[in-house]
Amino acid sequence: MGSAVAKEDEAHRHKETEGQRNRTIFIKLFNHVQGLTFSSKISTEELTNRLTALCGQPRGALILLKDRYGAQVPIIPAMRSNTIQDAFIVEIQGNRQSVASLRKRVKQGTRVDEGVPRA
Repeated sequence: MGSAVAKEDEAHRHKETEGQRNRTIFIKLFNHVQGLTFSSKISTEELTNRLTALCGQPRGALILLKDRYGAQVPIIPAMRSNTIQDAFIVEIQGNRQSVASLRKRVKQGTRVDEGVPRA
């Protein structure tokens, strides 16, 4: 059984070195934490689009992520990991959807990306 575990461990390491690993980051929007899982091979543009949709914003809206100290976190596939307790804080710049509308949807337990048209 030890050899099976060693083979599985080796396969896992090989897969990670090929960049096939999925990553999850946690974001906080109006005190509501959500996770976003993505492949490390995703493009920066696609990652930004997925994050924008998760926040209930139209494609092209400017979304900034900040850590708990206020430092901006770059939205790139190699971005640093975080935890639920240390979720990145979302700042929406120039949004078309009102903040009041987003807060209402979060309080109702509705995913903020429901009803957002996909391009």
